[in-house]
Amino acid sequence: MARILVIDDEDIVRKSISQMLESEGHDKDGLEIIRELRPDYPLVKFLAITGGGATGNLDFLPQAKAFGAHATLRKPFLREDLLGTIADIM
Repeated sequence: MARILVIDDEDIVRKSISQMLESEGHDKDGLEIIRELRPDYPLVKFLAITGGGATGNLDFLPQAKAFGAHATLRKPFLREDLLGTIADIM
């Protein structure tokens, strides 16, 4: 399984590529990424953001903190919340 970071400025392209890769077992959820990267990259700042997905489950935010996220945000959030949170963790 490869580690793949999908970056594209068009949501539909990014989502389509991600879905294709996930169906082949390549992509991971945010908790897995934080848990795996934290030991190797202790200086990287992680901000976990969720709206609960299809289930509306926001329980993942405390877990993200436990795995090493520096901050969390719940969707929807205001621009000021995002910028303030980033400023706080930098």
